[in-house]
Amino acid sequence: PAPPPGGLPRGQRQPLQQVQNMRSEQKMIKKEDIPRKANSAPKEVKQVEVECVAPYDEHKWVNIGKEKDGMKPMDVQYAQALKPPYHLASFLKMSGNSTKGISATDKNTMVFVVMQGEVTVVLNTSQFVVSRGDSFFVPPHNTYNILNMKAREAELFLVQYKYEGSLLKPESGC
Repeated sequence: PAPPPGGLPRGQRQPLQQVQNMRSEQKMIKKEDIPRKANSAPKEVKQVEVECVAPYDEHKWVNIGKEKDGMKPMDVQYAQALKPPYHLASFLKMSGNSTKGISATDKNTMVFVVMQGEVTVVLNTSQFVVSRGDSFFVPPHNTYNILNMKAREAELFLVQYKYEGSLLKPESGC
């Protein structure tokens, strides 16, 4: 009798001869059978020299508070930590009752972690509160603001990633 649709009944095995016949029918794939791009010569590998460690107490803090937002320059401070290719890791300090000011991400994705304090994030038309240990991200082509509405200082760690490809069409690839 023929096996039921979908294979053999549960617990029943195919006879060894059938298994061997199926294996002999399988085609061996050779390296030259795999389609390759016309220009698939190996690219030259370059080693890039980057800073891999950034001790916190060696950061150079820059005052970025905007007077047009009613801030003193020292109310909002920024320090770059590491700059691996296409990324930027940095810190943001905000004194109590301060605002970073509205920023546009352009092609950047921003990932934040609150290290200390509590801040209100305005992302386009949404608003949410995050505190120590919480993380959030701002996608490319968005505007955002960070407000410290508490009296205590807040500090955030952020990683910025700049995507160099198209955000509108899928990349041709592999």
